[in-house]
Amino acid sequence: MSILCTLLGVQTLAKWNMIFPEVDELRKVAYYAQDFAAMYIDINSKKTTCFRKYIDLCNHFRPYIRQMYICATLGVILVSLLISVFTNTKILAIGIVLPILDYQSDLGYLINSALYAIIGTTGSYGLFTSDCLYLIAMAIAYGQVDAIAAACDDLVEYLEINGPEDIPEIDTLISNIVKIHLSHKRYMNHLKKIFSLHSATMVSISMICQAITLFIVIKAQWSYGILMIGIFIWQIFTICCFGGIYMIKLDKLQTVLYNTKWYLLPWPKQKMLLYIIQNIQNTPEPRAVSIIPLNFRTFYDCMKTMYKLLMLLFNITN
Repeated sequence: MSILCTLLGVQTLAKWNMIFPEVDELRKVAYYAQDFAAMYIDINSKKTTCFRKYIDLCNHFRPYIRQMYICATLGVILVSLLISVFTNTKILAIGIVLPILDYQSDLGYLINSALYAIIGTTGSYGLFTSDCLYLIAMAIAYGQVDAIAAACDDLVEYLEINGPEDIPEIDTLISNIVKIHLSHKRYMNHLKKIFSLHSATMVSISMICQAITLFIVIKAQWSYGILMIGIFIWQIFTICCFGGIYMIKLDKLQTVLYNTKWYLLPWPKQKMLLYIIQNIQNTPEPRAVSIIPLNFRTFYDCMKTMYKLLMLLFNITN
């Protein structure tokens, strides 16, 4: 149990360290997103729904994410209090107490319960804020990829209707693709700078904590651990699977470019389009510590590793 609490403390510190010391860097995420949106609206003001749908999606799910963390925190505290009342015992949620106080006394139990409430509240705030920032940042990235795909569709549509005669217009369409993609690369590079270490810490610690918590739930019938297991799975799922969705969208963007009727373009323009395709293939991917890709495969590997750790714990105890 002490190992689990230590890991949770490290995870909370990592989340708070991402939020407060990096406030200026987090603001840059919003500034880069605004710059991209302003550039795209200036280029094509008719196709802006790709941003709006993701903004609406974030606004819709943000209260539910907050409620999930609040319910998990309050649930652990309230259930322990209810059990204490009905069984006339001094039961604490995690099992760790302040060493100076006698937790069996009324005053000691009250102080320890208040400490749990404070730690749980601040921990949930860090969990919700960092996770919500990551989800919103990735949702904006989805909108940017859709915007680049829309700019590519404009080029395809123009070539199908008008052909390659109007070279200045074709130059403008290709230039628009290059400009908004470079803006997107700047945005993704900044996300990698902010969330790289954070993602690695969250995924690795959540995986280990999930194995330990599940072991305690099975061995000691620790009912509070069920809520914590849900939080750990949620953290791994959001970090890995949201990165996987981004990679799917990026692959679709590359397919749109491959399907462009490049053979209708003059030879110099064909080389420009080839350069764009190569550049999009080098778009920064969501990665943990710039090494581990955050995608569906990583989520599967985390669940498999968690199962191996759980089996290791059973073998050691047996």
